[in-house]
Amino acid sequence: DRTRKALEYTLYDKELRKARHVLDHLEHERSDHLHSTAELYEATKQTHDQIQNAEAQLKIKSQALKRNRVQLQNLEEDKTRTVTLKTKLDLQCQELQEQVQLGEETLVRTQTELKELETKIQSAQAELEEKDGALKDGQTELQKLLREKDQASRQADAIYAKQGRGKEYASKEDRDRALRKQIKDLQNLQNEKQEYLSAQQETLGNLRRSTKEYEQEITSKKEELVRKTESLQGLHKTLDDKTKNHFAMIDVRKDSWRDAESLQDRAKEARETYQQAVGVFRKSMPRATAMGIRALPRIVEEEGLIHGEQYFGMVMDNLELKDPKFQTAVEAATQNALFHVIVDTDATAARLMTRLERERLGRVTFMPLNQIRVDPNSRYPQSNDVTPLLDTCINYDPKVVKAMQHVFHRKLLARNAEIASAWAEKAQMDCITLDGDLCSRKGALTGGYVDLQKSRLRAHAVKKEAEQSFRQLDQEFRQADAKAKQAEQDVTNVAQEVTRLQSKQSQLSRMVRTIETEVTEREAQLAASKRQAERIEGQVVPPVEREIASISGDIGRLQDEIGTELMSA
Repeated sequence: DRTRKALEYTLYDKELRKARHVLDHLEHERSDHLHSTAELYEATKQTHDQIQNAEAQLKIKSQALKRNRVQLQNLEEDKTRTVTLKTKLDLQCQELQEQVQLGEETLVRTQTELKELETKIQSAQAELEEKDGALKDGQTELQKLLREKDQASRQADAIYAKQGRGKEYASKEDRDRALRKQIKDLQNLQNEKQEYLSAQQETLGNLRRSTKEYEQEITSKKEELVRKTESLQGLHKTLDDKTKNHFAMIDVRKDSWRDAESLQDRAKEARETYQQAVGVFRKSMPRATAMGIRALPRIVEEEGLIHGEQYFGMVMDNLELKDPKFQTAVEAATQNALFHVIVDTDATAARLMTRLERERLGRVTFMPLNQIRVDPNSRYPQSNDVTPLLDTCINYDPKVVKAMQHVFHRKLLARNAEIASAWAEKAQMDCITLDGDLCSRKGALTGGYVDLQKSRLRAHAVKKEAEQSFRQLDQEFRQADAKAKQAEQDVTNVAQEVTRLQSKQSQLSRMVRTIETEVTEREAQLAASKRQAERIEGQVVPPVEREIASISGDIGRLQDEIGTELMSA
């Protein structure tokens, strides 16, 4: 029986060793399989991340390619228009150069002819002045001779008439009566001639005054014409400058609109990225909390609460990791407390909760700073193995120090799980490792694999970065859009200014032409007045004056004859 039992023990022990060997082998294979599975999972996750990054990059590159194609098409159109314009301007420039060359040749010939004409004009003027002086002397001598002739003729006529009256009248009395009647007739004729002479002299005076006025008016008009011409030339230059400025502003406007369109596309892409990041971030929190967090900004604005004084946002909005390696530890220590909302007082929290409840917008945990109580007697251990999580891992605003102390109260950062377990029991505090393993002061242990892709802080950081990128691009787009609109307004203003200057130029050109026409008319009137004055002074007044002088002589001779004896034949 003992032999049988020994044999059975030997067999069982052999089977046990064999089973243990197989079990160890299976455990080794399972461990290897788990390790390879973990490696494959990590590789798969990395590949998935790479695919997502590649897809994102592909989307960005595709949109950039689309923008570049549109920009290339616009540039090709601009190039075509520019080449066409350049060709047209080259032809115009060539034509203008030919015209300038032809004009220079014509100018040289015209200047030569002008010099010859000026020489001839000077010679003719000198000869004219000489002849004119001789003419005036001759006319003076002629008038003198005509007066002497008239006097001699009248004297001879008077002698003959006196002799005839000696025969015609029988007595002196009859003759004297006839002479007095004749004297009266001559005086009437003299008065008529004198009136006519006065009228002609008055006309001559009026013509001389008109000539003087015409000369003054012509001088004034010519001075005004010079001023208007100078103004017109200055306006031409200003209009050319404004036109060049207008074309330059059109190019600026075109570039501004292109930049604005490019920034608008980039801002649209950033908005889509931001919305995706917001969606991922909301999925990292409970649905009711996500609804409440989404509605709070609008409610805060409607309630008139002041950011940074009455409303501070979520806990994760008010902290910043000192190093990304602390991300897992902070998340393990805080859990859903990251989504708690910090406010100044419980009254503010009550107002916000009332709105959420009335409008059925989810549930949110509020942390009123005036109601938070933190144990001031807490003493954290001084050791190289553990350190306070709050002081080591995060930075925060001193305004929310109570909330941070409440969330991270009695929590330590440990080197590893063994140290965390020992210090949790020793210090009666929660200890967390960098890998996220949590050792509660009550004895519970929490640990295992942590998927960093589902990290709340990471999702929040991505959302914050996407939001900053979107807001920056949106601000740049708004600035570029404002710049483009300003460029559009500048183009409109310059176009209106060019139109105004063109209208002013046309008006000024019409005024110049009107003044030139008036000057021509006044010069013609001046020449006519001078001719008429010369005619009256040289051809009308002298004969009348001679007639008056002759009549006066006749009257004198007749008066002398009265009372004398009759002359016999």
